[in-house]
Parts: sequence; structure tokens; C-alpha cells
Amino acid sequence: MDEKSGPNQNVSGSDGVGDTRYTVADNNIDRYPLVQPFNPHDIGITNVITIKTIVGQGFALCINLKLLNYGIYNETFTVTAYANTTIMATRTITLTRRNSTTITLTWNTAGFAKGNYTISAYAWPTVGETDTADNSFFDGWVFITIPGDINSDQRVNILDAILLAKSFGSGPGAPNWNPNADINNDNAVNILDAIILAGHFGQKWP
Repeated sequence: MDEKSGPNQNVSGSDGVGDTRYTVADNNIDRYPLVQPFNPHDIGITNVITIKTIVGQGFALCINLKLLNYGIYNETFTVTAYANTTIMATRTITLTRRNSTTITLTWNTAGFAKGNYTISAYAWPTVGETDTADNSFFDGWVFITIPGDINSDQRVNILDAILLAKSFGSGPGAPNWNPNADINNDNAVNILDAIILAGHFGQKWP
């Protein structure tokens, strides 16, 4: 596990050093084991999370990427996120040595056809980096459909309205929060989402 950092591995945030001791042999314990073999220049992607799995065509989708600098130098590098093989967003960041960060990229789905898309990200190697196995990360899929098609059955009907009603008034962290019901991606299921759903009510894929 690598969820902590700092001299005593008790500060939130990954740093490429394991949080628990590793027993090499009797009376031989590594208190700070490296997560992977040492390389002076080494960056990686440790997680890619899409805020929701169903998005209305033409609306935005936020994607969180967790990045880690395993090396001993501060690094400036570019991260690119893809929908299938099409670039959806790119950003250049600087990450200090033995430190991690989470960035959010926004995918504008306007111009993308309805259907399933595999989401992935790639951290372009830094100068001198030789271990690039963890520079790629695949998250899964996102389904682009008609705005308001919350259950992804390719039509907007009473079933979607029921799902929206169950999450109405909620936000992230609420017991009834359903990110797919947040059609306009403003972190709240409210009347604005209901209006969008109503505007597409009765529509279905041809």
C-alpha cells in the first residue's frame, strides 16, 4: 500500500514508498520499501476515475487522474487522456520528487458519436525515464447517449425520470447521489437536470 508520505509515512498522499514494513528475512526489515525498483526519473499514473459512466451527448465529463513521481527529481511532463484512440484532453504539469497529485481533466463530448468509449490516460515519459510500464492507465468505459437517458437504455422515458427523482436534491457524498443523474455536470441533481430531461423526453436512438 502507498497512500501515505512523509518521514514517518503518516501524511496523506502517495510518495512511492510503502506505508508498511517489509520483512526481507529474520532480523532484516525494510521500514521504507520502495513501491517499485528505483529509477532517478520515473513518473506513473496510479488511477483514472471518471465521475460518471453515462453522459449526455454534448455535455462535459470530468476525469480524475492520480499521478506519482517516484524519482528523485522534480519533473515537468504532459498527460493526455483518450476516449478510445481520440484525444479528449491534455495538460502539462510539474510534480515534485517523491510526491503525488490528482488532476481533473474535462472531456467535452460535443462532436462524439453516441456509444461506448474506453477511457485511458498516458503520461509522456520524462527525459531519462526508462521504466514506462506504468505511464499508461485504462479506466473502463463511458457511455454517450441522449441527454436524460440516465439508465442508458437508449431512450428517455419515465424510467429515467424516476431515477432523477430518487436523486433529486442530492450532491456528491449524499446517500441518494447518482452522478449519472447530474446531467449538466454541476455536482447537483436539481431542476436544471429535470428541465434537460424533459426537453428530450420521448426521444430514442434511431
